[in-house]
Amino acid sequence: MCIGGGGGGDGGAAAARADAENAERKAEAKEAERIAAISDEHRAIDLSFLNFDENYYGGLSDDYRQFYFPDLDRQFEDSNREQLLALSDQGILESSAGARARRDLGREYDKFGRQINTGAIEFANEGKRQVESDRAALKGTATASGGFGDAAVAAVNRANILKSPKSFEPLESNLFDAFAADVANAAIAQRGGSASAQSFRRPLTFSKPLASTGSGVVVS
Repeated sequence: MCIGGGGGGDGGAAAARADAENAERKAEAKEAERIAAISDEHRAIDLSFLNFDENYYGGLSDDYRQFYFPDLDRQFEDSNREQLLALSDQGILESSAGARARRDLGREYDKFGRQINTGAIEFANEGKRQVESDRAALKGTATASGGFGDAAVAAVNRANILKSPKSFEPLESNLFDAFAADVANAAIAQRGGSASAQSFRRPLTFSKPLASTGSGVVVS
């Protein structure tokens, strides 16, 4: 007896393979969508940080110098004038001791000026480190969320905060006070004495905050 049959029966294996292939295609499409969304959000973050370039960082250094140098110059001019008067009153303005006191005051100004210039460079470098750290953190958030979070929106807000006016702590108000003692020392030296008036040198003190918070003076 011959039993006819349709043949090709596989117990549903073909259908199972088709379902698996379909699921794989869906997974691949979903992954491609995730990668595209992450790339889009990364680009949006980069766009928000587009203006943080060398001009921006140079501007940070300029803001720093423009805040501190006028105060340093004012204090130096006041001390310079007072020193001239004091040396003249002592009758030693044209003496070698007087010249040494004048030279020391100028050197102190130069020293403070170098500290400000160094601080300006570091202030810009700190700003750059902060920007790059924030950018990397936001991209990490975007990647973790699959590109469907709010990292791009957060980038706009963070960029606005970074671009907000910075605050600086004023210089000490008596940077050159030590030179009052120098005038007395110059007079003692000119008279051939061995006594010495008390003299000291202060380090230049100021801060370099990146945020616009704090009690310092805001520079816009």
